[in-house]
Amino acid sequence: MAQQKWINIAGELHQTVGVIKDWKAWRKTWQYLCSRAKQKKSRINNSKNDTGGGPTEILTPFEKKIVHLIGHTAIEGHTEVLESEVINFLENTTAEFIYMEFDANEPMPSLRDPSPVGVVNQPPIPTMQPANSDHSVHETPTSRKSYLGKRKNNNENIPTKQPT
Repeated sequence: MAQQKWINIAGELHQTVGVIKDWKAWRKTWQYLCSRAKQKKSRINNSKNDTGGGPTEILTPFEKKIVHLIGHTAIEGHTEVLESEVINFLENTTAEFIYMEFDANEPMPSLRDPSPVGVVNQPPIPTMQPANSDHSVHETPTSRKSYLGKRKNNNENIPTKQPT
């Protein structure tokens, strides 16, 4: 339907003096002209709020016709519609994080299975420890950590599995 209308428009334009294009090229030309006219009209509208700074742009008669055809709503949007209020539901919540550690050779645990390995009140803070310390945690290629998400658990601590 729309394609047939563009074919008819292209046929009428071919009867005038000028460039010969197929209907897709004429449609693209129209989209470009509309985009350029909308941008210019938008810049003019925004410059009305500026103070000084030189002469403002003006629309050419051809651009005025395009703006009239596409309408002000396409440029400015619906000015009578009120924006919805955004509410931040997470503003006053404290998050507890659950980290699981498991062997890479074992299958991934199901996220639906409620068997967390450890609960921590805050995410771990990375620290630098001497390489010869007995308390250092070594990451090996056969272990990996997985973040499961936020969860409230009444500050119950479940011991975490240490990597081997």
